[in-house]
Amino acid sequence: MAPATPTADPPQIARPPRAGSVRCPGNAGCLWQHAPPSVRELSRLLQLDPGTLSPLFKRLEANGYVRRERDAADERSLAVTLTASGQALRIRAEQIPPAIVARLGLPMAELEQLHTALTRVIATAHGTGPAPERPGG
Repeated sequence: MAPATPTADPPQIARPPRAGSVRCPGNAGCLWQHAPPSVRELSRLLQLDPGTLSPLFKRLEANGYVRRERDAADERSLAVTLTASGQALRIRAEQIPPAIVARLGLPMAELEQLHTALTRVIATAHGTGPAPERPGG
C-alpha cells in the first residue's frame, strides 16, 4: 500500500457531487474562510444548488466534521460550523494546495495567470464578467 500523501483522500470524507465542483475564492475551504457560513452562502460560493449540498453536509455531520444549526435571527437560515474534528481536518486540508503546486512544478506566476484566466472564464460564463472580445472585431 502506498504511503499517505497530503493529496490523498482523508478517510470518511464525502466527495463533492461532481469532480472539480468545489470552487472557493482564495483557494481555501469555504467553511473556514467564511465561518460560520449559511448553506445559502456556501451554495453561492461553490456555485452549487443548496439541494446538492444538503446530502454532503449530512454526511459531513454524520462523520463529525461539521455541525448544522439554525440561525437564531433567521430560522430559515442554516449555518454550518466546523467541529473539533473538522478543525483538525482543516489543518490537513491546508497542506493540499502547496503539495499540488509542488507536484505541478510550474512557476507561481504562471499558475496565478492561469487562475486569473479561469476565473474570468467562469465569470463570463455566468454573465458576471466582461463580455468576451470577438476575434477580428
